[in-house]
Amino acid sequence: MGFLQPTLDRLRAADLAAISRQILQSRSFRKPLSILAAFSLIYTLNKALARWYLRTSSPWDWSKEIVLVTGGSSGIGALLVRNLAARDIQPPLTPLPPNARFYQLDVTSPAAVRSVAQRMREDLGGDPTVLVNNAGVGTGKPLLAETEEQVRRTFDVNIVAQFWMVREFLPAMVKADHGHVVTVASMASFLTLASNVGYSCSKAAALSLHEGLTQELRYRYNARNVCTSIIHPMFTHTPLIQRATVKGDFPADLLDPEDVADAITKHILRGKSGSNDTIGVSTGVLLRFVNTFSEDIRGSLGRILAYSN
Repeated sequence: MGFLQPTLDRLRAADLAAISRQILQSRSFRKPLSILAAFSLIYTLNKALARWYLRTSSPWDWSKEIVLVTGGSSGIGALLVRNLAARDIQPPLTPLPPNARFYQLDVTSPAAVRSVAQRMREDLGGDPTVLVNNAGVGTGKPLLAETEEQVRRTFDVNIVAQFWMVREFLPAMVKADHGHVVTVASMASFLTLASNVGYSCSKAAALSLHEGLTQELRYRYNARNVCTSIIHPMFTHTPLIQRATVKGDFPADLLDPEDVADAITKHILRGKSGSNDTIGVSTGVLLRFVNTFSEDIRGSLGRILAYSN
């Protein structure tokens, strides 16, 4: 490298500054920079417009609200229950924790949903004002390796059950023009991996349900103060992917379930519609549009998921 030293010595700070200006002013550099700036501006404006469009004026009194979380016995759901209970959303009733109740429910059965809903109304004195559709399952198996029962269970729990829950509890929210339906989806709503096809399809359907419900509340039920939100966490340390994280070379930046639950809790307590892209959705959206790169990422993550089979 000694023969380069004279050249390097001549590259003083002023020379480097001049070179930098030339690069910044070159057409080949300005075009991608402009595209990046435009993307950033559009993304920022889109978030601002979405917040304005989905704004509500209904006040929230957290001492009177009733929150229903499906899948609240483990993972993100269990942490979410404890976070919300700590806010004393409902006066202390039982020791799990003091202001939370546990109802065993097959969310895939409309009859079971109706039965438990009636018990809840009798126990709590009213309908839930916040519904968190969080229950979810997955197999981590290739499409041809899943049984018919496994395929049906994935869709029944991850999406069909959300229809039964919404149909049961939304009417009271519409009548009062007050409430919040929160959908816990996944980055899989945007990015489908090998050995994760059924799960991804069910989460894409959850996104469609959220979008359609938002429209119907405004234009069919005139209940614009009923909030709708969707959350898209990236891969998280939960029982859902436990086998893959133990056997596979999983990404080191897996989300902590406590962090995800905290982010969802803060979003709920804001009492506003929208999405929380701080826990993964922006990455998923970006990968959805940059198809060339997302195919590489699908491949790498798909190979990782194969270890869990």
